[in-house]
Amino acid sequence: MVRVLVGILLSGVLGWTYAQEYIPLSFQRAVKQGTRTYEGVPGAAYFQNRTAYSIEVDFNPRNGKLQGQSIIDYRNNSQDTLMWLVLRVYQNINKTGAIRDDPVSAGVVHSGVEVLRVLLKGDDLLRNNPAAVVTKGTVVRIYLDQPLLPGQSVKLELHWAFTVPQEPVRRYGKYHKGTYLVALWYPQVAVYDDLDGWDEIPYTGTNEFYNDCNSFDVRIRVPASYMVWATGQWLNRSEILTEELIRQLSLAETSDTIVSVLTPEALHSGSWSKKHRKSVYHYQADSVPDFAFGVSDRYLWDAGSVQPNPASEKRVQVAAAYPAGAPNFYEVAGIAARIIVSLSQRSYGVEYPYPGVTVFNGADGMEYPMIVNNGAMYTHSATVYLAMHEIAHAYFPFLTGINEHVFSWMDEGLTTYLPLACSDELETGYFSLDKLIRQYNRVAGSSEDVPLQVPSYCIKGQMYQNYSYIRPSVAFAMLETYMGEVAFREGVSDFIQIWQYKHATPYDLFATLQHHTSKDLEWVITPWFFGSGWPDLAVRSAIQQADSLALTIEKLGAYPVPVLLELYATDGSRLPFEYPMEVWKNTNRLQVNLPAGNKTIQSVHLGSTLIPDTDLTNNRYVLLE
Repeated sequence: MVRVLVGILLSGVLGWTYAQEYIPLSFQRAVKQGTRTYEGVPGAAYFQNRTAYSIEVDFNPRNGKLQGQSIIDYRNNSQDTLMWLVLRVYQNINKTGAIRDDPVSAGVVHSGVEVLRVLLKGDDLLRNNPAAVVTKGTVVRIYLDQPLLPGQSVKLELHWAFTVPQEPVRRYGKYHKGTYLVALWYPQVAVYDDLDGWDEIPYTGTNEFYNDCNSFDVRIRVPASYMVWATGQWLNRSEILTEELIRQLSLAETSDTIVSVLTPEALHSGSWSKKHRKSVYHYQADSVPDFAFGVSDRYLWDAGSVQPNPASEKRVQVAAAYPAGAPNFYEVAGIAARIIVSLSQRSYGVEYPYPGVTVFNGADGMEYPMIVNNGAMYTHSATVYLAMHEIAHAYFPFLTGINEHVFSWMDEGLTTYLPLACSDELETGYFSLDKLIRQYNRVAGSSEDVPLQVPSYCIKGQMYQNYSYIRPSVAFAMLETYMGEVAFREGVSDFIQIWQYKHATPYDLFATLQHHTSKDLEWVITPWFFGSGWPDLAVRSAIQQADSLALTIEKLGAYPVPVLLELYATDGSRLPFEYPMEVWKNTNRLQVNLPAGNKTIQSVHLGSTLIPDTDLTNNRYVLLE
């Protein structure tokens, strides 16, 4: 068997049409250059550029003022010579006149990030060569004084300031007095990759992110009464916490017990901190795409740990930070521990990649490496599902480096569908495939059902939910139904391990999945992921014969689905029949004779709640009233 789908397709065995239409020229050029392959693995010349960030930030939670300075050490691992660097200054989305997908209140709008200094080799470009720093919205180009050759590094020193929004905005902001989730806060080097070069797609609010696998050394200065939770590992807790809190934290880190580290009593008395004026929290993280932190002087803190793999000694730290009275949040640290075990052993089959995760009670739901921003949900089921979804993002997009500017459906679809088993294991029946299918049936084939080959940054408004979450979840479910659960899950696990800490694309995923089955995946992948259409099966005719039923089923829609039938007999009994998806590979009409024995068939019912179908009115055929 040839290893992968696209390799087979381009060799002509299954035809050239699919590859020509759906594998972009940028990918084909990367294959010729040796950075990619059609086999679902990186090429011999594959590269990823990397940035080492050293950041010091002074944050005042009383008014949201943030001042930072950073040293950026950027290494060019590509085969190309770079004439400039591209930075992202996300907070410029709140600048007066900025292009935004959503309206914001007047209190959020400001004059933009104030970039105070840009030092290149000690030379202040803003003062001595301002033309070298070109800002367009959230994207900044910095022209280098000398070309950055392959294998070389360059250092920049940046100083900047802005005010974090004094209310919740999309993905971050202020949630209570003195309480913030601070994200998108530092000038960030954009990705330069083998497919598109510099990623200069502006941030307008809807679409999420694309980052290299970088390292961070961050010091965060706040008033002494404030606690900080962040991406990475906290290096100087003994300088800030009292001995009692350190003892409690050590217990949490070495056992399955969930410990109340920061209690209401400790918060009220202020006895948890050794500091009196300012505290500097020192965090380090390696091999992560981003850095975020939460700050509060009134949040409780629960912590624990769990072994995601019984055969390994590794323990993953879990924590929850939340205000007293937040619905269900007192259970979240324990829920997070169970989620990490289930994701590692069941949903993905790959050990959770980070040393820990904090669930910070902000609003909505948003993932950052090792810290997620979750609203308080009023039901236990919703609390479980939201925590599961955001924690699961550690695999997609973070570990596999997915470009959410272009392929948001890939990370959101996989993260919505694959952990369904996990959420069902923790909280039966809250969010299931049949709910996703009902949602998809309502929108499939409409103007809001956009083919997934359309780049994500082009998708706005209401259609983004279907495009990024619902349709791809259903598509992955149908692909798993066709492949079989074992082959599909093993393929996903293989894909994660091949592409960890790199930049994967859908073509790499599909190629890897093809390697795990002898079935031809192209005819399922093409319509479900790249096509325009909808799923629709219909019962066209049913004729009772002596001891059988002659039945004709027609596939009216473009998308293949399994065939599930029930024959209702006049004596009240039911006869079930099932045909796999592959009956539609070479035809749109299925004609079968179903054994009915001595029963008189009254009606035929087609489909189930687990099979997408946009028109249910043609799924029932009545022989006898």
